[in-house]
Amino acid sequence: MTKPTADWYDDPEDPLQYRYWDGDQWTEHHAPKVVPRTPGAASSSAWSMFANTFRLAASRWREAVVLALPLVFAQLVGGWLLYRGLDRVFFGRLVEIIERFLEPGFDPTTGADKEFLDSIDVHLPSSAAWQIAIGAAISLLVTVVISLALSRLYVGANNGVELSPSEAIQAAVKRTPRTIAYGLMVVVAWVVVTFVVFLIGALVPALLVLGIPALIALGVWLLPFASIFGTALAAAPADAKPIPIAVTAMRGRWWWVFRRWLVLMLVLIVAGIGPAVVGNVTIYFSVAAYIVVSVINQSIQSTISAAGNAELYRLTGAEIDPVLINSDPNDTAPESPH
Repeated sequence: MTKPTADWYDDPEDPLQYRYWDGDQWTEHHAPKVVPRTPGAASSSAWSMFANTFRLAASRWREAVVLALPLVFAQLVGGWLLYRGLDRVFFGRLVEIIERFLEPGFDPTTGADKEFLDSIDVHLPSSAAWQIAIGAAISLLVTVVISLALSRLYVGANNGVELSPSEAIQAAVKRTPRTIAYGLMVVVAWVVVTFVVFLIGALVPALLVLGIPALIALGVWLLPFASIFGTALAAAPADAKPIPIAVTAMRGRWWWVFRRWLVLMLVLIVAGIGPAVVGNVTIYFSVAAYIVVSVINQSIQSTISAAGNAELYRLTGAEIDPVLINSDPNDTAPESPH
């Protein structure tokens, strides 16, 4: 009978742990499936997220830059294809239309501005539709892959594991189909829930008064959930289900997690102030320059977001891929990151 290859497997003596099999026998190296929630993590200030996120992002900035380069390139290529396709839709007037809409005091309901709006013709040849579709697909696919890779990079860094960019991307590519499938499921579920709420409201208007606040409350509750869920797609064991992981991480302490998520949003706002100011200035001189600045800003935001989400994931004690806890079985057994 063929023996299993060397790797981390469920510990036959403890269902709450992984154990390393060296190809011939079980070793003494163990890793917890769920990082225990320690009093120190639970009592740490929400504001510690601010400093810890920037610290974590800076700790692997070189690798993050390497990962961001293909993201910037793909966004520029995808953006160029989108621009070319949309420009053909508007008969080569896309830049003119954008610049006109950005003029101070533009009013599409009266005078020359209304005449300009009425003069805009639209058509969608098949070649333009293909350009738009391919551009959007390139941007989406590469964004998903690099986001997953950045998450793995920073979750690993938080546990003393230094992944190379190539290792992070290889693992991210394998997880991309499932991530896209889950993303589509979430979008469909949200559309269905929204449709049901408004359908009930149309049939019984009085219930819409309750339905809309309930929908908003659900959306607010899902904000920190989405953070943990997204990181689980990248950093949880490959066979683990991200929804139960996120639910378990938040159970009984939604407000605790939400406060730290709010600090993470503040971090992203602070990190984006500079690029946003530059972008708002450049758009009045060159649409192309504005697109470049926007792409670079998105890459910075993606990197900071991945680091912050990795820190939040660590604090919640959510389940981690053993590879991201200890990549060398000859070292000591993986330990809790807390």
